[in-house]
Amino acid sequence: MKRLLFFFWLLVPRVCLAHEGHAEDADGGWIPLALLGVGVAAAVVVLLVIARMLRRTPKPAGETSDPLAFDVSSVADVSVPTDGPQLEIYNVPVRLVLFVLAPSGRASVIPPKEFLPAIVGAVAPHMMEVFESHQPVFRRWPAQLSAQGFAQMFFSHVPLPGDGGKGTPWCSVAGKVETPAGQFLVGMVGVAEKKNSLAQVALAHTRQWLDVLRVRAS
Repeated sequence: MKRLLFFFWLLVPRVCLAHEGHAEDADGGWIPLALLGVGVAAAVVVLLVIARMLRRTPKPAGETSDPLAFDVSSVADVSVPTDGPQLEIYNVPVRLVLFVLAPSGRASVIPPKEFLPAIVGAVAPHMMEVFESHQPVFRRWPAQLSAQGFAQMFFSHVPLPGDGGKGTPWCSVAGKVETPAGQFLVGMVGVAEKKNSLAQVALAHTRQWLDVLRVRAS
């Protein structure tokens, strides 16, 4: 950036000198110096914009311009761990790659970090062990008014390949959990070794988590 500014600092006087000696139009008059200044200024702006774009650093995995969106194609490790706790969704072993947590209700807030194990553990027994082993991307979302609305928003902002993940290794689950600290909304994305028909699963009540998820402890 500094080099570009220095270059134009050197260039502008030379353009003005060239104007004084050579810049005649078709009628024999002089091209106004203001036009040359506008042209130089426009070139500076264009090059500064290009320089700014080139200096942008790559975004972390899953990050997009939408703060709630997540791109599953950016996940580097999609292998299902064979060591440690095994997470199954409808009996299909998966790797947990994304865990989204949101308060339930307009006035609700996410409690301090030390409450996270209790919230994750409310999803299913030994779920915190999976969280620590699989190391998913963890996102906090703003409060949502209903489990149904949260599920729709989650599936919309975290799209799966194809038709909602059908016939692919990808799946997602969204629903409400009950904890001693209150009610929370959870969205998860998993990836299996092979293609399956799991797709997107929206839970109608908190007890359904145990019907959908199972953790085989190590």
